[in-house]
Amino acid sequence: MLCFSLVGYAQSTWVKQDLSGLELQKQLISDSLKSGIISPPKIPELKIDSLSGKWFQTKLGRLLFQDHLIKASNDDYAVFLDPAMNFQIMKGKGMDGYINTRGFHLNGHLKHRIYFTSSFFENQGKFPEYLDAYAEKYAVLPGYSRMKVYNETAWDYASALGSVHLIANDHLNFRLGHDKLFIGSGHRSLFLSDAAFQQFFLQTNFPIGKFQFTNLSMQWMNPNFNNFMETGEIVSLEGNYPRKFTSIHILQYSPNDKWNISLIEGLVFHTEGNHSPFSVHMINPFILSRSLMTGFYGDDNLTLGVDVRYHNKKHLLYAQFLLDEFSFSDTHVAMEIHKPLYAYQVGAVFWDVLVPNFNFRIEHNYVNAFCYSHENPEISWTHYNQNPAHPLGSNFAEFLVQLQYLYKRIPMQLQVNYFIHGDDELYSESLAPQPVNLDYQLSYITGNTEQIIYADFETGFYLNPAWRSLLFAGITYRQATEKEVWLRFGLRTNLNRQIRDF
Repeated sequence: MLCFSLVGYAQSTWVKQDLSGLELQKQLISDSLKSGIISPPKIPELKIDSLSGKWFQTKLGRLLFQDHLIKASNDDYAVFLDPAMNFQIMKGKGMDGYINTRGFHLNGHLKHRIYFTSSFFENQGKFPEYLDAYAEKYAVLPGYSRMKVYNETAWDYASALGSVHLIANDHLNFRLGHDKLFIGSGHRSLFLSDAAFQQFFLQTNFPIGKFQFTNLSMQWMNPNFNNFMETGEIVSLEGNYPRKFTSIHILQYSPNDKWNISLIEGLVFHTEGNHSPFSVHMINPFILSRSLMTGFYGDDNLTLGVDVRYHNKKHLLYAQFLLDEFSFSDTHVAMEIHKPLYAYQVGAVFWDVLVPNFNFRIEHNYVNAFCYSHENPEISWTHYNQNPAHPLGSNFAEFLVQLQYLYKRIPMQLQVNYFIHGDDELYSESLAPQPVNLDYQLSYITGNTEQIIYADFETGFYLNPAWRSLLFAGITYRQATEKEVWLRFGLRTNLNRQIRDF
């Protein structure tokens, strides 16, 4: 759990940043299936041979190219401290960008019963035009919280996250922290991913035989920086942000070491005075109890769904389906309208295709308009003005291909995304917590459509697999209303994913 979520079959958001993430995902899924579908409390090792030569075996050589910066361990405990960085230059037509990130990552365990992780990143950056437009519209960068203008044309933003995981016994464990979480096996998740800022949460897991139950209680924020909810007053960046509570229940069944079938219930609890009053239902450990009591048409924002996964040594097949049957009423004509809102995902990962360490993923995601929304915008499926599932929110179809190859210490990745996105201002989307428009007709993509192509290639050289430090270079092409192409190169540690592929 050191760097990743223990939400059932959850993937590591940290693994997703790595250029060898598909290879690490194979190890993570295999280990989690053997341990009752709980991601094991350890970082999957990036298996790379040591550099040859006597100097690389010296204390300084191993420190720079093989070992953790600071480590202390024995049979009872282990502590590791590593630097975190992202020094990156971006060059494109009419664009000179950069990222300057400094920080640290601490993790360890006590008697293999208590695991902990903590990270802090201080950042400044100047970004391509579409990311600047996103930041100006939603007052956050994708995956982060509030930021401030830096040197007039750039942004200053910070990120701190961490958690503590306690293994009480073989049938009960807890995790408490402020971290990113991920539910599912895909590049995206329809329920909860690293698309938004980290959240404060309490998680309990109950693995019993072929079943496992996970209860996740979270606190999300509605900062309303840019007056999305039309309150008439823009909330200060330093204000006390309105809070809401979210609960996710997951019931998993694994008949064997290849299949996992999960039922998922998500609830955003109603608010009073812009805050969710505490209710015992927020920590209710019984799945579907709230749904059976209130149905889709109560005061809470309810979603239901399933996740199915099949995997063996050569491939992974996965699917998700989410139902958000949104209801609202028109007080002017005294009528109530119900529209079934839904999202689905299908995907596959293939490992060691033709040659060892050549892996690829194909994935399709679809979310219809207004999914995740609610008549009360304060309890939409949002956190810090972002959708916690996907950076586009709703009203889109996505087709994704990802190829990865690792040769010794040289990783390579090619990723292509194709989107069809509804882009009509008459139709409020669920990306920001704003009221929906009652006058609409649902279609495959509602309103005017925009096609987006995102293609990215990156390669590099692993300096130190323990830090995940990487010298890298890449090129990105994005075409929407305008074409953008930029090169990038630099030095980074792969500890937090940059959300750019939208």
